[in-house]
Amino acid sequence: MDKDKRVIYGTMGLGGGWDRNPVTKAAVTLATEALDTAYEEGIRTYDLADIYQFGKSDICFGKWIKHNKAIRPNLFIQTKASIELPTGQSATQYNWSSDHLVESVLGSLKRTGLSHFDRLLLHRYDHLVDVADLAKVIRFLKDEGLVKSFGVSNMGLAQMTFLEEVTGEAFGVNQLQMSLGHLAFLDHVTDLNTHHQANFPQGVIEAAIMGNMELQAWSPMAQGQFSGNIKKDAPERIFKTSERVEQLSSAYGVSPTSLVLAWLMNHPANIRPVIGTTNKQRIADSLQGQGLRLSRQDWYSLYETARGVPLP
Repeated sequence: MDKDKRVIYGTMGLGGGWDRNPVTKAAVTLATEALDTAYEEGIRTYDLADIYQFGKSDICFGKWIKHNKAIRPNLFIQTKASIELPTGQSATQYNWSSDHLVESVLGSLKRTGLSHFDRLLLHRYDHLVDVADLAKVIRFLKDEGLVKSFGVSNMGLAQMTFLEEVTGEAFGVNQLQMSLGHLAFLDHVTDLNTHHQANFPQGVIEAAIMGNMELQAWSPMAQGQFSGNIKKDAPERIFKTSERVEQLSSAYGVSPTSLVLAWLMNHPANIRPVIGTTNKQRIADSLQGQGLRLSRQDWYSLYETARGVPLP
């Protein structure tokens, strides 16, 4: 698979901070350099969300695309909506109402300067969903040309099937947390019929392997804890995994970042990692990881080391 078909650049880290201060020149410069590098390295899919850094991420992306209008036809841009961040005394909410989703999409389009998004992911499941209203807003967003396709984030097969049935639209993309540091996507099967219980939606991995779903991984580098960003108070298994990554990256002649992403992308579900680093070298390394094939022994040794307990 071509590199532009796998690695996605995520914009959550762009904007200068999770606050409501104005976007600074320094934040725009950092974002521009990261996005330039991602494009130059061959990344063509970009992941946004209305809430990222209170909209400042959208603004930074918009300033970049404004100065690179000619490349828009080469890009696939997806955004996410449904999370309402707390303000004052209000709690975090998930909102699929037509008013909220239309406002979120229009707000993101205004901040980015785009005419449409290629895909909208419903970010979290709204437990108070009005199915008739949801069907109406999905039709509206598509009919008006504001959104071309749809998917979900942090959901399971049941929720995706439900969405397809009540809206009549395909929801064939799912973005979930998967990495060497977050192993539930493997452990929920590995630990079947044992006293361990991992929390991950059943059937998602199998659907991706069969080609019935595109599976995207958020935080695929596990905050860089296996490639130089390990915390002093991290569990012993994290230190041991970091050492194993260093050994294998040396043996394969690649960087630790490449090795960590290669481990994830070697899985037969064709997982697409959503990277969020602004480090130019790590962005480049993420593309090297896509073409690296690990031996079965090395793949399983990393898995078991990262688990911290032997495979049953």
